[in-house]
Amino acid sequence: MRAVWHQARCIARPPRPPRPRTLKPYGLRWFSLDPRYDIPLRILFCGTDEFSATSLKTLHNYREISDGHIASIDVATKTDKRVGRGLKQIASPPIKTLARELDLPLHQFDTFTSWSPPANSSINLVIAVSFGLKVPPRILRACEFGGLNVHPSLLPDLKGASPIESAIIHGYKQTGVTVQTLHLTKFDEGQVLAQTSRMTIPQPDYITAKQLRGLLAPVGANLLVQTLDQRLYLEPPKSTIDLKLSYMHTAPKLSPETRHVDFANMSASHICRLHRAVPKLWFMARQGEDNTTSLRVVLEEGVRQAQDFDLAGLDESLLASVRIGIPFAFVPVRQNLSESKASLLVKTAEGSILSVSELTVAGKRKAPSVAALAQAQLFSKVVEVGTVKLCELRPPVMSI
Repeated sequence: MRAVWHQARCIARPPRPPRPRTLKPYGLRWFSLDPRYDIPLRILFCGTDEFSATSLKTLHNYREISDGHIASIDVATKTDKRVGRGLKQIASPPIKTLARELDLPLHQFDTFTSWSPPANSSINLVIAVSFGLKVPPRILRACEFGGLNVHPSLLPDLKGASPIESAIIHGYKQTGVTVQTLHLTKFDEGQVLAQTSRMTIPQPDYITAKQLRGLLAPVGANLLVQTLDQRLYLEPPKSTIDLKLSYMHTAPKLSPETRHVDFANMSASHICRLHRAVPKLWFMARQGEDNTTSLRVVLEEGVRQAQDFDLAGLDESLLASVRIGIPFAFVPVRQNLSESKASLLVKTAEGSILSVSELTVAGKRKAPSVAALAQAQLFSKVVEVGTVKLCELRPPVMSI
């Protein structure tokens, strides 16, 4: 069979990033005269959030200039959900709004069990981006070109549902994006078709998951368009990409327990990374002399490692007497605890001190940490030491 050289080219350029980012050069790619090369794509795009919406928008823009390469795009997303106090508000997936703006066919469901693409849609490629549901084999097998997935990590590192959050939790300085095929039965076990080079994470000690997601979204969207334009889905590469990583982590699905802080066994730096990855960390504080009542306390703003100025003027022997894992605070003797603006401090696992400026105690409004705890009567010990009062909580409840 005759063969031709196909020049790889980038169709859509991502916006200028805060740090230089480059895609791995694919250069000239060898393509056989595959009769499927010019078959128009009829895509079922599965997504939910802003990350997937960015890919959908870029895909739609590519469709407009692709000279018939993409014939149609149907959008699948999850159903609207009731949220807020009393479940009185209805929240729609962000991608639903975009699909309507682009006038694309929309399908909403929470399981594939009783759903199939419309008979007249002739879907021949599934693209799943931050969708959260496994596309069943019956649908993938029915599609001539199978399925693709945009995954915000350098696979095989950070396989799983939370690659962005996990990159922050593990303190990554670099990351990237991968386009892979959809495996028939497993998540993140498909063939890697395209991958960015390692990208430096800007301000890795301060960036949040939301910010990192916003930076990676256009990169993933453009890598997806490159993959389609180069027809990489027709002939997957014969060899896998070898990252030669010195580390390898998984990215498990996040749960409420992920946010449960264990001050006695976590370092201050780990807690800070966890806060940037999954805000609203919490612990259970004991209330009352009998210790039978406990209240959830949520860490809100100002979660950071304490600096020298936070502890200025405090006696070192007094700090040394504070137990690891027990939240505490120092306030002036004459200061009313319920009106204090002071931060909560915690000596964590490795001996460093964590500072938290604002908290929310269950049933109360967000307030400065010491005031919030005092108003909820959660301090078990208040001792005057010279010009300050040492206030301590009881040991947090670690099982619920």
